Amino acid sequence: MNHLDSRVKELRYFRDIRANLTVFLGFCDGLRVNYGEIKAQLTSDTDSKEMRTLCITQKKDGVVLVVGFLATFRPPQFLTHTTFYFLKLYPVISPPVSVILSVVSEVKDSLVFHSLWREHAHAALPQAEAELANEEPEMEFDNLDEVVERVWRPTFAAWLKLVSEIREGTISLQKVDQYFGTSQADVIRFNLVCMSHSVQQSRIQIQAESHLWVDNRVADIIKYFSLKSLVEKAAHFYNAAKALGLPVHLDKKFQDAQRLSNMLTEQFKETPLRNVVENIVEAVTTTLSNLSVSHVSCLRELPRCHELLNWLKEPDFQREGQFDSFITLCHTNFVEKPDEVDIVSCLHTVRNQFFEILKLTPQSSFDDFARACASLEGGEGLAEKLLSSFSHLDWLKDLKHKTQGSVAITSFSKVRDFLEHGVFCVGSNKRDDTLPRLENLISAEVESQRRELFSLDDLKDLNSRLVGLSVILP
Repeated sequence: MNHLDSRVKELRYFRDIRANLTVFLGFCDGLRVNYGEIKAQLTSDTDSKEMRTLCITQKKDGVVLVVGFLATFRPPQFLTHTTFYFLKLYPVISPPVSVILSVVSEVKDSLVFHSLWREHAHAALPQAEAELANEEPEMEFDNLDEVVERVWRPTFAAWLKLVSEIREGTISLQKVDQYFGTSQADVIRFNLVCMSHSVQQSRIQIQAESHLWVDNRVADIIKYFSLKSLVEKAAHFYNAAKALGLPVHLDKKFQDAQRLSNMLTEQFKETPLRNVVENIVEAVTTTLSNLSVSHVSCLRELPRCHELLNWLKEPDFQREGQFDSFITLCHTNFVEKPDEVDIVSCLHTVRNQFFEILKLTPQSSFDDFARACASLEGGEGLAEKLLSSFSHLDWLKDLKHKTQGSVAITSFSKVRDFLEHGVFCVGSNKRDDTLPRLENLISAEVESQRRELFSLDDLKDLNSRLVGLSVILP
Protein backbone atom coordinates (compact mmCIF):
# COMPACT_ATOMS: atom_id res chain seq x y z
CA MET A 1 0.00 0.00 0.00
CA ASN A 2 2.90 2.40 0.76
CA HIS A 3 4.30 1.91 -2.74
CA LEU A 4 0.87 2.46 -4.26
CA ASP A 5 0.43 5.69 -2.29
CA SER A 6 3.79 6.85 -3.53
CA ARG A 7 2.85 6.16 -7.14
CA VAL A 8 -0.38 8.16 -6.68
CA LYS A 9 1.52 11.13 -5.26
CA GLU A 10 4.03 10.97 -8.09
CA LEU A 11 1.33 10.94 -10.72
CA ARG A 12 -0.46 13.87 -9.10
CA TYR A 13 2.80 15.79 -8.94
CA PHE A 14 3.50 14.97 -12.57
CA ARG A 15 0.06 16.16 -13.65
CA ASP A 16 0.32 19.37 -11.60
CA ILE A 17 3.62 20.28 -13.20
CA ARG A 18 2.31 19.48 -16.64
CA ALA A 19 -0.80 21.62 -16.03
CA ASN A 20 1.26 24.54 -14.66
CA LEU A 21 3.65 24.35 -17.59
CA THR A 22 0.68 24.52 -19.94
CA VAL A 23 -0.56 27.62 -18.10
CA PHE A 24 2.84 29.30 -18.35
CA LEU A 25 3.02 28.65 -22.07
CA GLY A 26 -0.45 30.22 -22.27
CA PHE A 27 1.03 33.36 -20.72
CA CYS A 28 3.57 33.35 -23.51
CA ASP A 29 0.93 33.39 -26.25
CA GLY A 30 1.38 36.50 -28.33
CA LEU A 31 5.14 36.54 -27.70
CA ARG A 32 7.54 35.22 -30.32
CA VAL A 33 9.41 32.60 -28.28
CA ASN A 34 11.73 29.82 -29.37
CA TYR A 35 10.12 26.93 -27.45
CA GLY A 36 12.55 24.27 -28.72
CA GLU A 37 11.18 20.79 -28.02
CA ILE A 38 9.01 21.75 -25.08
CA LYS A 39 5.71 22.19 -26.93
CA ALA A 40 6.04 18.92 -28.79
CA GLN A 41 6.80 17.08 -25.58
CA LEU A 42 3.97 18.81 -23.74
CA THR A 43 1.40 17.72 -26.30
CA SER A 44 2.61 14.11 -26.43
CA ASP A 45 0.23 11.39 -25.24
CA THR A 46 1.28 9.96 -21.87
CA ASP A 47 -1.98 8.27 -20.88
CA SER A 48 -1.01 4.94 -22.43
CA LYS A 49 2.59 4.90 -21.18
CA GLU A 50 3.85 2.92 -18.23
CA MET A 51 5.10 4.85 -15.27
CA ARG A 52 8.56 3.38 -15.62
CA THR A 53 8.79 5.05 -19.04
CA LEU A 54 8.04 8.39 -17.42
CA CYS A 55 10.27 8.00 -14.38
CA ILE A 56 13.84 6.97 -13.67
CA THR A 57 15.82 6.28 -10.53
CA GLN A 58 18.28 8.85 -9.24
CA LYS A 59 19.37 8.79 -5.61
CA LYS A 60 22.30 10.31 -3.77
CA ASP A 61 23.05 10.07 -0.06
CA GLY A 62 19.57 8.75 0.60
CA VAL A 63 17.89 11.78 -1.01
CA VAL A 64 16.39 11.83 -4.48
CA LEU A 65 17.86 14.65 -6.56
CA VAL A 66 16.34 15.99 -9.75
CA VAL A 67 18.47 15.71 -12.83
CA GLY A 68 17.66 17.80 -15.90
CA PHE A 69 14.03 18.48 -15.09
CA LEU A 70 14.35 20.69 -12.03
CA ALA A 71 18.15 20.76 -11.82
CA THR A 72 19.18 21.16 -8.16
CA PHE A 73 15.69 22.11 -7.02
CA ARG A 74 14.59 19.62 -4.35
CA PRO A 75 11.34 17.80 -5.09
CA PRO A 76 8.48 17.68 -2.58
CA GLN A 77 9.20 15.77 0.63
CA PHE A 78 7.09 12.78 -0.33
CA LEU A 79 9.34 12.11 -3.33
CA THR A 80 12.42 11.60 -1.14
CA HIS A 81 11.08 8.22 -0.05
CA THR A 82 11.19 6.62 -3.43
CA THR A 83 13.80 5.97 -6.06
CA PHE A 84 11.11 5.59 -8.70
CA TYR A 85 10.71 9.23 -9.35
CA PHE A 86 12.35 11.31 -12.04
CA LEU A 87 9.90 12.71 -14.58
CA LYS A 88 11.62 11.66 -17.75
CA LEU A 89 9.14 13.30 -20.08
CA TYR A 90 10.37 16.89 -19.88
CA PRO A 91 14.14 16.86 -19.47
CA VAL A 92 14.37 20.19 -21.31
CA ILE A 93 12.68 22.24 -18.57
CA SER A 94 15.31 24.52 -17.07
CA PRO A 95 15.68 25.59 -13.42
CA PRO A 96 14.34 29.15 -13.96
CA VAL A 97 11.15 27.82 -15.51
CA SER A 98 10.69 24.99 -13.00
CA VAL A 99 10.97 27.32 -10.01
CA ILE A 100 8.03 29.52 -11.05
CA LEU A 101 5.62 26.70 -11.91
CA SER A 102 4.24 26.36 -8.38
CA VAL A 103 3.19 30.03 -8.40
CA VAL A 104 1.71 30.06 -11.89
CA SER A 105 -1.38 28.15 -10.82
CA GLU A 106 -2.19 30.78 -8.15
CA VAL A 107 -2.16 33.75 -10.52
CA LYS A 108 -3.40 32.23 -13.78
CA ASP A 109 -7.01 33.43 -13.30
CA SER A 110 -6.22 36.88 -11.87
CA LEU A 111 -7.14 39.71 -14.24
CA VAL A 112 -4.81 41.98 -12.29
CA PHE A 113 -1.81 39.69 -12.85
CA HIS A 114 -2.64 39.39 -16.56
CA SER A 115 -2.74 43.17 -16.77
CA LEU A 116 0.69 43.43 -15.15
CA TRP A 117 1.99 40.70 -17.44
CA ARG A 118 0.87 42.58 -20.55
CA GLU A 119 2.50 45.79 -19.30
CA HIS A 120 5.89 44.17 -18.69
CA ALA A 121 5.73 41.98 -21.79
CA HIS A 122 5.22 45.09 -23.90
CA ALA A 123 8.08 46.86 -22.11
CA ALA A 124 10.38 43.87 -22.73
CA LEU A 125 9.80 43.72 -26.48
CA PRO A 126 12.70 44.93 -28.68
CA GLN A 127 12.23 47.50 -31.39
CA ALA A 128 10.45 45.71 -34.21
CA GLU A 129 12.53 47.14 -37.04
CA ALA A 130 11.95 44.02 -39.11
CA GLU A 131 8.20 44.48 -38.91
CA LEU A 132 8.52 48.09 -40.03
CA ALA A 133 10.44 46.89 -43.07
CA ASN A 134 7.78 44.23 -43.78
CA GLU A 135 10.37 41.52 -43.28
CA GLU A 136 9.95 38.25 -41.43
CA PRO A 137 10.10 39.19 -37.71
CA GLU A 138 12.80 37.60 -35.62
CA MET A 139 12.21 35.77 -32.35
CA GLU A 140 11.76 38.18 -29.47
CA PHE A 141 12.87 35.60 -26.89
CA ASP A 142 15.46 32.90 -27.56
CA ASN A 143 13.96 30.52 -25.00
CA LEU A 144 11.65 30.31 -22.00
CA ASP A 145 14.48 31.23 -19.63
CA GLU A 146 14.62 34.63 -21.30
CA VAL A 147 10.85 35.06 -20.89
CA VAL A 148 11.25 34.30 -17.17
CA GLU A 149 14.07 36.80 -16.81
CA ARG A 150 12.69 39.67 -18.89
CA VAL A 151 8.95 39.34 -18.31
CA TRP A 152 8.05 37.03 -15.43
CA ARG A 153 10.47 38.35 -12.84
CA PRO A 154 9.58 42.08 -13.26
CA THR A 155 5.90 41.17 -13.49
CA PHE A 156 5.98 39.15 -10.30
CA ALA A 157 8.03 41.83 -8.52
CA ALA A 158 5.40 44.41 -9.47
CA TRP A 159 2.72 41.95 -8.36
CA LEU A 160 4.28 41.53 -4.92
CA LYS A 161 4.66 45.29 -4.55
CA LEU A 162 1.00 45.76 -5.50
CA VAL A 163 -0.04 43.07 -3.01
CA SER A 164 1.89 44.88 -0.26
CA GLU A 165 0.28 48.23 -1.12
CA ILE A 166 -3.19 46.73 -1.12
CA ARG A 167 -2.67 44.88 2.16
CA GLU A 168 -1.47 48.07 3.84
CA GLY A 169 -4.10 50.28 2.19
CA THR A 170 -1.42 52.52 0.66
CA ILE A 171 -2.39 51.74 -2.92
CA SER A 172 -3.24 54.96 -4.77
CA LEU A 173 -6.70 55.63 -6.12
CA GLN A 174 -5.19 55.76 -9.60
CA LYS A 175 -3.99 52.16 -9.28
CA VAL A 176 -7.33 51.05 -7.85
CA ASP A 177 -9.01 52.42 -10.97
CA GLN A 178 -6.36 50.94 -13.24
CA TYR A 179 -6.44 47.39 -11.93
CA PHE A 180 -9.97 47.02 -10.59
CA GLY A 181 -11.95 49.44 -12.74
CA THR A 182 -15.64 49.06 -12.03
CA SER A 183 -15.41 45.40 -11.01
CA GLN A 184 -18.06 43.90 -8.78
CA ALA A 185 -17.26 42.85 -5.21
CA ASP A 186 -16.93 39.15 -6.07
CA VAL A 187 -14.39 39.87 -8.84
CA ILE A 188 -12.37 42.15 -6.54
CA ARG A 189 -12.42 39.54 -3.80
CA PHE A 190 -11.29 36.80 -6.20
CA ASN A 191 -8.26 38.85 -7.29
CA LEU A 192 -7.29 39.63 -3.69
CA VAL A 193 -7.59 35.96 -2.75
CA CYS A 194 -5.26 35.13 -5.66
CA MET A 195 -2.81 37.65 -4.27
CA SER A 196 -2.98 36.15 -0.79
CA HIS A 197 -2.43 32.61 -2.05
CA SER A 198 0.43 33.56 -4.37
CA VAL A 199 2.24 35.36 -1.55
CA GLN A 200 1.99 32.29 0.67
CA GLN A 201 3.07 30.01 -2.17
CA SER A 202 6.13 32.21 -2.68
CA ARG A 203 7.10 31.55 0.97
CA ILE A 204 6.90 35.25 1.82
CA GLN A 205 6.35 35.83 5.52
CA ILE A 206 2.96 37.38 6.27
CA GLN A 207 1.28 38.34 9.49
CA ALA A 208 -1.01 35.98 11.33
CA GLU A 209 -4.02 38.22 10.74
CA SER A 210 -3.45 38.23 6.96
CA HIS A 211 -6.74 36.53 6.25
CA LEU A 212 -8.52 39.66 7.47
CA TRP A 213 -6.97 42.07 5.00
CA VAL A 214 -8.86 40.66 2.03
CA ASP A 215 -12.26 41.45 3.57
CA ASN A 216 -11.09 44.88 4.71
CA ARG A 217 -9.69 45.88 1.32
CA VAL A 218 -12.70 44.61 -0.59
CA ALA A 219 -14.88 46.81 1.63
CA ASP A 220 -12.54 49.79 1.12
CA ILE A 221 -12.48 49.45 -2.67
CA ILE A 222 -16.25 49.08 -2.88
CA LYS A 223 -16.66 52.15 -0.67
CA TYR A 224 -14.27 54.09 -2.88
CA PHE A 225 -16.31 53.17 -5.95
CA SER A 226 -19.48 54.29 -4.17
CA LEU A 227 -17.76 57.59 -3.30
CA LYS A 228 -16.82 58.06 -6.95
CA SER A 229 -20.50 57.83 -7.87
CA LEU A 230 -21.10 60.85 -5.59
CA VAL A 231 -18.47 63.09 -7.20
CA GLU A 232 -20.92 64.98 -9.42
CA LYS A 233 -23.40 65.43 -6.57
CA ALA A 234 -20.64 66.62 -4.23
CA ALA A 235 -19.38 69.16 -6.76
CA HIS A 236 -22.82 70.69 -7.39
CA PHE A 237 -23.71 70.64 -3.69
CA TYR A 238 -20.48 72.40 -2.69
CA ASN A 239 -20.59 74.97 -5.52
CA ALA A 240 -24.21 75.83 -4.75
CA ALA A 241 -23.43 76.33 -1.06
CA LYS A 242 -20.46 78.52 -1.94
CA ALA A 243 -22.57 80.62 -4.31
CA LEU A 244 -25.11 81.18 -1.53
CA GLY A 245 -22.39 82.48 0.78
CA LEU A 246 -22.56 79.60 3.24
CA PRO A 247 -19.50 78.93 5.49
CA VAL A 248 -17.97 76.25 3.24
CA HIS A 249 -14.46 76.84 4.64
CA LEU A 250 -15.51 76.52 8.29
CA ASP A 251 -17.74 73.44 8.23
CA LYS A 252 -15.87 70.11 8.01
CA LYS A 253 -18.77 68.47 6.21
CA PHE A 254 -18.58 71.06 3.46
CA GLN A 255 -14.83 70.40 3.23
CA ASP A 256 -15.49 66.67 2.87
CA ALA A 257 -17.93 67.42 0.07
CA GLN A 258 -15.23 69.47 -1.63
CA ARG A 259 -12.73 66.61 -1.28
CA LEU A 260 -15.22 64.27 -2.89
CA SER A 261 -15.76 66.72 -5.74
CA ASN A 262 -12.00 66.67 -6.44
CA MET A 263 -11.79 62.88 -6.48
CA LEU A 264 -11.45 62.68 -10.27
CA THR A 265 -8.51 65.10 -10.50
CA GLU A 266 -5.06 63.71 -11.26
CA GLN A 267 -3.60 65.14 -8.05
CA PHE A 268 -6.28 63.54 -5.89
CA LYS A 269 -5.74 60.20 -7.62
CA GLU A 270 -2.40 59.89 -5.81
CA THR A 271 -4.18 59.79 -2.45
CA PRO A 272 -3.85 56.42 -0.63
CA LEU A 273 -7.02 54.36 -0.54
CA ARG A 274 -7.23 54.16 3.25
CA ASN A 275 -6.96 57.96 3.65
CA VAL A 276 -10.07 58.49 1.55
CA VAL A 277 -12.35 55.84 3.00
CA GLU A 278 -11.40 56.59 6.62
CA ASN A 279 -11.68 60.40 6.58
CA ILE A 280 -14.98 61.05 4.79
CA VAL A 281 -17.79 61.64 7.30
CA GLU A 282 -20.61 59.13 6.83
CA ALA A 283 -23.25 61.87 7.19
CA VAL A 284 -21.85 63.59 4.10
CA THR A 285 -22.12 60.51 1.90
CA THR A 286 -25.61 59.78 3.21
CA THR A 287 -26.78 63.31 2.43
CA LEU A 288 -25.32 63.22 -1.08
CA SER A 289 -26.73 59.75 -1.75
CA ASN A 290 -30.24 60.99 -0.92
CA LEU A 291 -30.12 63.79 -3.50
CA SER A 292 -32.40 62.98 -6.43
CA VAL A 293 -31.77 63.76 -10.09
CA SER A 294 -34.06 66.79 -9.75
CA HIS A 295 -32.12 68.03 -6.70
CA VAL A 296 -28.81 67.72 -8.53
CA SER A 297 -30.18 69.53 -11.59
CA CYS A 298 -31.28 72.46 -9.43
CA LEU A 299 -27.99 72.60 -7.54
CA ARG A 300 -26.09 72.53 -10.83
CA GLU A 301 -27.90 75.65 -12.07
CA LEU A 302 -28.03 77.47 -8.74
CA PRO A 303 -24.59 79.17 -8.90
CA ARG A 304 -25.48 80.58 -12.31
CA CYS A 305 -28.83 81.82 -11.00
CA HIS A 306 -27.77 83.08 -7.58
CA GLU A 307 -28.49 86.69 -8.67
CA LEU A 308 -32.15 85.73 -9.08
CA LEU A 309 -32.23 84.21 -5.59
CA ASN A 310 -30.57 87.29 -4.12
CA TRP A 311 -33.27 89.43 -5.75
CA LEU A 312 -35.98 87.23 -4.22
CA LYS A 313 -34.37 87.81 -0.80
CA GLU A 314 -34.75 91.60 -1.03
CA PRO A 315 -36.65 93.25 1.86
CA ASP A 316 -39.60 94.15 -0.40
CA PHE A 317 -40.41 90.46 -0.72
CA GLN A 318 -39.69 89.48 2.88
CA ARG A 319 -42.81 90.96 4.41
CA GLU A 320 -45.41 88.27 4.75
CA GLY A 321 -47.80 88.18 1.82
CA GLN A 322 -45.90 90.82 -0.14
CA PHE A 323 -44.60 88.44 -2.81
CA ASP A 324 -47.98 86.75 -3.29
CA SER A 325 -49.61 90.15 -3.65
CA PHE A 326 -47.02 91.07 -6.28
CA ILE A 327 -47.78 87.88 -8.25
CA THR A 328 -51.54 88.44 -8.03
CA LEU A 329 -51.19 92.03 -9.17
CA CYS A 330 -48.98 90.99 -12.09
CA HIS A 331 -51.57 88.48 -13.30
CA THR A 332 -54.47 90.89 -12.98
CA ASN A 333 -53.11 94.27 -13.99
CA PHE A 334 -49.68 94.10 -15.64
CA VAL A 335 -49.30 90.98 -17.81
CA GLU A 336 -51.63 89.80 -20.54
CA LYS A 337 -49.59 87.91 -23.13
CA PRO A 338 -49.42 84.12 -22.59
CA ASP A 339 -45.62 84.03 -22.55
CA GLU A 340 -45.50 86.81 -19.93
CA VAL A 341 -48.04 84.94 -17.81
CA ASP A 342 -45.82 81.85 -18.00
CA ILE A 343 -42.77 83.84 -16.86
CA VAL A 344 -44.60 85.14 -13.80
CA SER A 345 -45.95 81.65 -13.03
CA CYS A 346 -42.41 80.21 -13.24
CA LEU A 347 -41.15 82.85 -10.84
CA HIS A 348 -43.96 82.01 -8.42
CA THR A 349 -43.04 78.30 -8.52
CA VAL A 350 -39.31 78.98 -8.10
CA ARG A 351 -39.85 81.23 -5.10
CA ASN A 352 -42.14 78.72 -3.39
CA GLN A 353 -39.85 75.75 -4.08
CA PHE A 354 -36.64 77.55 -3.06
CA PHE A 355 -38.24 79.19 -0.03
CA GLU A 356 -36.18 77.20 2.49
CA ILE A 357 -32.98 77.92 0.57
CA LEU A 358 -33.83 81.63 0.51
CA LYS A 359 -34.02 81.55 4.33
CA LEU A 360 -30.39 80.40 4.67
CA THR A 361 -27.85 82.83 6.13
CA PRO A 362 -24.03 83.01 6.16
CA GLN A 363 -24.21 81.18 9.50
CA SER A 364 -26.21 78.23 8.12
CA SER A 365 -24.54 74.81 8.41
CA PHE A 366 -24.11 71.84 6.10
CA ASP A 367 -27.11 70.18 7.73
CA ASP A 368 -29.24 73.32 7.25
CA PHE A 369 -28.41 73.37 3.56
CA ALA A 370 -29.08 69.63 3.24
CA ARG A 371 -32.56 70.06 4.75
CA ALA A 372 -33.25 73.01 2.46
CA CYS A 373 -32.23 70.96 -0.58
CA ALA A 374 -34.47 68.11 0.53
CA SER A 375 -37.45 70.50 0.48
CA LEU A 376 -37.16 70.94 -3.30
CA GLU A 377 -40.12 69.02 -4.70
CA GLY A 378 -40.72 70.65 -8.06
CA GLY A 379 -39.83 67.59 -10.12
CA GLU A 380 -37.41 67.39 -13.03
CA GLY A 381 -38.76 70.61 -14.59
CA LEU A 382 -37.82 72.80 -11.62
CA ALA A 383 -34.28 73.46 -12.88
CA GLU A 384 -35.67 74.63 -16.23
CA LYS A 385 -38.06 76.99 -14.44
CA LEU A 386 -35.16 78.36 -12.40
CA LEU A 387 -33.19 79.05 -15.58
CA SER A 388 -36.22 80.57 -17.28
CA SER A 389 -36.81 82.97 -14.40
CA PHE A 390 -33.14 83.93 -14.33
CA SER A 391 -33.07 84.58 -18.07
CA HIS A 392 -35.98 87.05 -17.64
CA LEU A 393 -34.62 88.66 -14.48
CA ASP A 394 -34.25 92.13 -16.02
CA TRP A 395 -37.84 92.01 -17.26
CA LEU A 396 -39.05 90.85 -13.84
CA LYS A 397 -37.14 93.64 -12.10
CA ASP A 398 -38.74 96.16 -14.41
CA LEU A 399 -42.15 94.65 -13.71
CA LYS A 400 -41.55 94.92 -9.97
CA HIS A 401 -40.53 98.56 -10.38
CA LYS A 402 -43.80 99.29 -12.15
CA THR A 403 -45.84 97.77 -9.34
CA GLN A 404 -43.93 99.41 -6.50
CA GLY A 405 -45.93 102.12 -4.77
CA SER A 406 -49.05 101.39 -6.79
CA VAL A 407 -52.43 101.66 -5.17
CA ALA A 408 -53.09 98.07 -6.11
CA ILE A 409 -50.05 96.47 -4.50
CA THR A 410 -50.58 98.40 -1.27
CA SER A 411 -54.25 97.50 -1.19
CA PHE A 412 -53.62 93.83 -1.89
CA SER A 413 -51.08 93.61 0.92
CA LYS A 414 -53.40 95.22 3.45
CA VAL A 415 -56.38 93.10 2.48
CA ARG A 416 -54.28 89.93 2.73
CA ASP A 417 -53.18 91.01 6.20
CA PHE A 418 -56.79 91.61 7.19
CA LEU A 419 -57.89 88.20 5.93
CA GLU A 420 -55.06 86.27 7.56
CA HIS A 421 -54.33 88.20 10.77
CA GLY A 422 -56.99 90.89 11.17
CA VAL A 423 -59.58 91.35 13.90
CA PHE A 424 -62.54 93.66 13.25
CA CYS A 425 -63.96 95.44 16.27
CA VAL A 426 -67.63 96.54 16.28
CA GLY A 427 -69.07 98.35 19.29
CA SER A 428 -67.76 100.39 22.21
CA ASN A 429 -66.96 99.70 25.83
CA LYS A 430 -67.58 103.29 26.89
CA ARG A 431 -70.43 103.74 29.34
CA ASP A 432 -71.77 107.27 29.15
CA ASP A 433 -74.93 109.03 28.08
CA THR A 434 -73.50 110.46 24.86
CA LEU A 435 -74.74 109.04 21.57
CA PRO A 436 -71.91 106.91 20.08
CA ARG A 437 -70.55 107.95 16.70
CA LEU A 438 -70.08 105.39 13.92
CA GLU A 439 -66.34 106.05 13.58
CA ASN A 440 -65.94 105.13 17.24
CA LEU A 441 -67.82 101.84 16.85
CA ILE A 442 -65.93 100.28 13.89
CA SER A 443 -62.17 99.67 13.74
CA ALA A 444 -59.68 96.92 12.86
CA GLU A 445 -56.46 95.55 14.33
CA VAL A 446 -53.82 93.51 12.50
CA GLU A 447 -51.07 91.56 14.27
CA SER A 448 -48.59 90.44 11.62
CA GLN A 449 -44.93 91.39 11.69
CA ARG A 450 -46.03 94.47 13.59
CA ARG A 451 -49.26 95.61 15.23
CA GLU A 452 -51.38 98.02 13.18
CA LEU A 453 -54.65 99.80 14.02
CA PHE A 454 -57.09 100.89 11.33
CA SER A 455 -59.88 103.40 11.91
CA LEU A 456 -63.16 103.49 10.05
CA ASP A 457 -61.76 106.17 7.73
CA ASP A 458 -58.77 103.92 6.94
CA LEU A 459 -61.11 101.05 6.10
CA LYS A 460 -63.25 103.26 3.89
CA ASP A 461 -60.18 104.45 2.01
CA LEU A 462 -59.04 100.88 1.42
CA ASN A 463 -62.47 99.87 0.25
CA SER A 464 -62.55 102.73 -2.23
CA ARG A 465 -59.29 101.61 -3.75
CA LEU A 466 -60.42 98.00 -4.07
CA VAL A 467 -63.64 98.96 -5.79
CA GLY A 468 -61.62 100.63 -8.48
CA LEU A 469 -59.44 97.57 -9.11
CA SER A 470 -62.17 95.07 -10.06
CA VAL A 471 -60.23 92.23 -8.44
CA ILE A 472 -61.64 89.17 -6.70
CA LEU A 473 -59.17 88.28 -4.01
CA PRO A 474 -58.54 84.63 -3.05
